Amino acid sequence: MLLSYMQENLPESKLYSIDYLVDYYRDQTKKSGFLASKSFSESPQWKLFLGTTFPLVADEIGGDVDFCILDTVHCLPGELLDFIAMLPYMKDGSIVVLHDVQLPLNIPDGPYDDRTLFAYATKIVLDVAKGKKIICRLPDVHHGLANISAIVIDKETRASIKDLFSALSLIWYYIPPKKDTKVYADFYERHYTAEYANYFRRVVSAQTETAPKLQHLFDKIRHRELLLTEVEECRKAAENFKRDSEKYRLSAEEYSAKAEKYRILSEESKEIAEKYRIIAEEYIGIKEYLKSILPRFAVQGMKKLISRIIKK
Repeated sequence: MLLSYMQENLPESKLYSIDYLVDYYRDQTKKSGFLASKSFSESPQWKLFLGTTFPLVADEIGGDVDFCILDTVHCLPGELLDFIAMLPYMKDGSIVVLHDVQLPLNIPDGPYDDRTLFAYATKIVLDVAKGKKIICRLPDVHHGLANISAIVIDKETRASIKDLFSALSLIWYYIPPKKDTKVYADFYERHYTAEYANYFRRVVSAQTETAPKLQHLFDKIRHRELLLTEVEECRKAAENFKRDSEKYRLSAEEYSAKAEKYRILSEESKEIAEKYRIIAEEYIGIKEYLKSILPRFAVQGMKKLISRIIKK
């Protein structure tokens, strides 16, 4: 959308995109930025940097940046590192857009894990950095809390750099590779002061030392969640078993009732069969009797007939 607008209205402008990951995190068979690359790979107004960080490409991008979108890992140090790094390159009056500033409170249906719990990096940038704030609220969406906001860069924002560096001492969710923290430390020393850069280095050391303890806590949380999941699965299994047992009980009662019905029908059938057997025996008896008397009736009939003929 930005590139389309730039091509139509700002032909002299240029857009730079930076992604630390070379491969798209949701599908590693694709490259990061693959959708934009399909339409704009040949555009002279756009350049995509993959597998790198802002300090390593800052000089190529240059200063007087008037618009920036920060949307990365959302967990500390994440966007806080990059906001501090980019601030000297933003001109007064420029805008920095921050995405997912309410991420921990804005996952109604998705997974909620320890990473989500710590996904407040953009919220910290928004609250710590001074300057005019643009808060995008939708009254009917998630209690009216803004999930996208922006900061208008001015002298107040630059004056809040001490507070921004101080915020780096909040617990980090992940520890960047040493080569990356060195790049940022050297970059901070170049654009700020050695005091700020050394403070950052001390924070990195402290965070690195604390990380195993935090990981142990995460493991305990995951273990507890696993146990709770297993308990919930057992509860559901018990409910299913109870429901199935009731179903089978009712089926057994139905089958028992049918069996009793068939037993009664079977006894009735036996009684009927016995009646027909008796009738059949009686019929046979009658038949035998008729067979025994039929010759006698035949002789007597012939005698009467001859007698009538003689008389005539």
